[in-house]
Amino acid sequence: MNVKKFLFPLMLVGFVLALIYRLFAKTASAKPASKGASYDAIDAYIKQQMHRLNIPGVSLAIVEGDQIVHLRGFGRAQPGGEEPSSQTPFFIGSLTKSFTALAVMQLVEAGKVELDAPVQR
Repeated sequence: MNVKKFLFPLMLVGFVLALIYRLFAKTASAKPASKGASYDAIDAYIKQQMHRLNIPGVSLAIVEGDQIVHLRGFGRAQPGGEEPSSQTPFFIGSLTKSFTALAVMQLVEAGKVELDAPVQR
């Protein structure tokens, strides 16, 4: 089993999720961007982090409400390949565990699940 084959996509998805978290954490109290908003600063930040972390390709989508307001690919999807797009598949590895834990904790906060309850219940 080639570890690099699975490690890189996992790190890439982790980077994108961390970037999304960082962007939303900073702008959570800010007003939504206008339709003519420039995403140059975000694009520059992604390019900088790709270079710093030696990530060959990233696909980015920014969503406001139910609208995609910015969609962009950076770098290469494969060595010598094309730029990633919204249709480029990425391996997510073990990240589903984090999503499941988040969903369970949201149910706990809503009072629908008790962490100390027996599994059978």
